[in-house]
This record gives sequence, structure tokens and C-alpha cells, in this order.
Amino acid sequence: AVRTPEEFKKLLATIKPAVPGRVRQVVVSLAPGLVEYVSLSQELKKWEGPAIDDMRSQLSFLLPPNAITLHGISHLRHLPRYLQAMRIRLEEMSLDPEKDDDRQRDVDEAKAYLNNRLKALPAGREKSKDVKDIRWMIEELRVSLFAQRLGTAHAVSLRRIQKAADKLR
Repeated sequence: AVRTPEEFKKLLATIKPAVPGRVRQVVVSLAPGLVEYVSLSQELKKWEGPAIDDMRSQLSFLLPPNAITLHGISHLRHLPRYLQAMRIRLEEMSLDPEKDDDRQRDVDEAKAYLNNRLKALPAGREKSKDVKDIRWMIEELRVSLFAQRLGTAHAVSLRRIQKAADKLR
């Protein structure tokens, strides 16, 4: 903890040289995802239906205002893959809408399970790191269901999400 002006000056001198490089790194890693985000947002305006509503909701989750502060770069570095999975889903859902519906049911079940679990917990718990991590597990579940060929960041399944939600206190 920094408690004096001198300690602050020392800390500033230590981290200041690294800031421009880190900012550049973040911008470079997010730029492709931001371009695809805009493209996909425009594409979704041409479509209607429950799957499209879900994808719009997903976009809102992925890039809300203050996304970097809210989610952190560790999650947002996966943004291009999540958006690519959405693009694949959009292309494939017209080929087999029933398959898309089945997969969407798994996503809906994961979200409902988490929301029901949160109702039993103290208010404000939904903002905890554990809950946020489960929400990101749901994003990985989407990739595994709708665009399996892209691969996931870690092993994920509906059951794993339910187990993680059951551990919430």
C-alpha cells in the first residue's frame, strides 16, 4: 500500500515506463475483436428471432461500457474467438435451426441454473469473481456447442458449470 507522497513517486517511477507498452499490447490484442464486433453487430440487425436476441445479449455481455475495467484483458483476449463462434453459429443456424435450438437450451439451462443459485445467496454476490468466472464458463460453453472446431480455453460442460455454481457461498 502506498501511504506517503514519496512512496507514490517511487511507485510512479517504477511503473510509468511500462505503461505505454502495456497499453499498446492491450490495443493490439483487442483491435481485431473490435472490428469483428462492429461487423457482427451490423449483421445481426438484418436478422430476427430468439437465437438472434440471444446473440445480441451475448454481445452486450462481451463488450459493455468499461469492458476492460469490468472484465479485464485476461477474458477479453478471447473476444475474437467468441465472436468467431457467433459468426459460425449465425452461418450454421439456417442449415439446421433445430440443432441450434437444442444447443441454445443448454446455454439457457446453464444461465438459469446460475441465476437460481444466485437467488439463494446474499445480495451483491453476483458481482464476485467466482460468479463472473462462471459467466465466462458459459461463454466457453457457447464456443463448445456452436463452434466446437475453435476449441475452448479450458474444459467446459453444462455439468461443470452446475458444479461451479453449487460451490458458490
